[in-house]
Amino acid sequence: MLAGTTVVSVEANAVVTDKGERVPFDYLCLTTGSTYHSFIKAPNGVADAQAKMAELRGVISKAGAKVVVVGAGLSGLEYAGEIKTAYPETKVTIVDAHKDVLGGYSDYTDGGRKDIKTKLTKIGVEFVFGERIVIPSAEEDPTFFTEVKPRVLALQSGTKTLESDAIIFSVRCFQYACSVG
Repeated sequence: MLAGTTVVSVEANAVVTDKGERVPFDYLCLTTGSTYHSFIKAPNGVADAQAKMAELRGVISKAGAKVVVVGAGLSGLEYAGEIKTAYPETKVTIVDAHKDVLGGYSDYTDGGRKDIKTKLTKIGVEFVFGERIVIPSAEEDPTFFTEVKPRVLALQSGTKTLESDAIIFSVRCFQYACSVG
């Protein structure tokens, strides 16, 4: 659609904008967007998101940096593998509520899961399964989803904490999708 316009009506083969322009179509695809806390959803557009990505890259590229990836699904595994491959001195830990990688996916075999986990373990990725991190309230940490900074993350079981210089949320697009803290 045209930037800065709003559709005010939909006809059989066209939409009408708030500027009175009629835009014809063969197929209409309704994309309403999404809402979640993330550097990807930077309030000031692409330049802001690019600046956040550069900030994240600067943090995770430092030798000894600690990155926690929340979610051992397809994207979380990819993030972890790419970060550890690009920055071998960075400690990468994946935290997932399931008991294994790809726990939320029924169409992967145990052998496939084992192979993925073995390959990531071989390059130094660590795993914490059957756990969730404690998400602080907005009052406790108003920048949890928006600032890349060192944090000590508590696990819901209360059994341990994880130190982190950067958090990458890669859980299914619910409340905490794909966010960096």
